[in-house]
Amino acid sequence: MKKTNKYKLSQWEKSDRIVMEDFNGDNAKVEAALAAHDTALAGKADAASVNSSMASLQTQLDAKATAAALTALQNTVNTKVRVICGAYTGDGSESRFISLGAAPKAVYVCMEDGSCSGGYQGTGGLALPGHPVVFSGVTALSISSTGFYVYKKAAGGSYSVDTNGNRGVYHYIAFC
Repeated sequence: MKKTNKYKLSQWEKSDRIVMEDFNGDNAKVEAALAAHDTALAGKADAASVNSSMASLQTQLDAKATAAALTALQNTVNTKVRVICGAYTGDGSESRFISLGAAPKAVYVCMEDGSCSGGYQGTGGLALPGHPVVFSGVTALSISSTGFYVYKKAAGGSYSVDTNGNRGVYHYIAFC
């Protein structure tokens, strides 16, 4: 009996005696080749999927800002708005100026524990240009052209303004 050159499958001629093992052997070879082919195709499909995903990710990355663009944006923000954080210890004086060296757009003051009032005392708040913090009719915090003022005053009755009392440390954040 003859065999094919590449896969050595049986090539029957009329004079050949038919043997079951020859058929089974050829079928086993065909089965193994088809299984290997299916596995190879599945691997190629996965590779195509990975390539598609990679292309999608690259498109998304290309759309993101470059480091230079982000630095330029940060520089622009830094020239437009400056955030100044700080603290001061109240000295008990009626009025006190806290210099920032720039005109604030907003100033927030609170006690060291984060509170802005305690009982009948106004101890902080958020001031904007032209909009001071007022507690019971008395200004507690106001903005100037280069910083802000804090106060310690009686507001009438049992109420008082105490953004500069001898009570301890006050924290502030200013946007200039």
